[in-house]
Amino acid sequence: MPLSNFRFAKLSYLFRLMDLDGDDILSPADFDEMARRAAENQDKSAEGELHKRLINSSAKRYYKRLIEALEITGTQIRLSDWLNYFREMDEEDDVEMDSVIQFFLEFFYGVFDVDKDGFISLYESMELFQLFGLPLEKSKTFFKDLDSNADGHVSRYELMNAVEVFLTSDDPEERGNWVFGEFDY
Repeated sequence: MPLSNFRFAKLSYLFRLMDLDGDDILSPADFDEMARRAAENQDKSAEGELHKRLINSSAKRYYKRLIEALEITGTQIRLSDWLNYFREMDEEDDVEMDSVIQFFLEFFYGVFDVDKDGFISLYESMELFQLFGLPLEKSKTFFKDLDSNADGHVSRYELMNAVEVFLTSDDPEERGNWVFGEFDY
């Protein structure tokens, strides 16, 4: 099934966002860099040091999980692999999409839910924006959009819905389209 221009734009944007070294390939090095950047923001206490080690050890696991979710053979994910996965996915195959959505939930909560309370706070979402080099002034707007019940934090359910919208929706008006920041289409 062909991807709409809108969906092609946002999926390409997300790929390039994760491709931190800009080589048009997602590799373990990109996830190592994500871990380094995330750990850089942690405090210097013993608890902060432990969290840094957990982030670093998790980078390889997250990358492996993404490879598995996308059913990629090999150790690198090219933009064409990424787009082909979504292009070829059957709209009715919820199991495949759930695997990719679960990858992002594990990644977000594993790296950014620093206090492990099961929610993403505004501060934690700002760390996400900082990690990917996105404008921090936009993070409050995006956080407010994700916090659909306006309770001051993003639950797993709210994030799951936003990620699903981002990965599957062709409707530019849906709020989840901006979970990874602003992109052009």
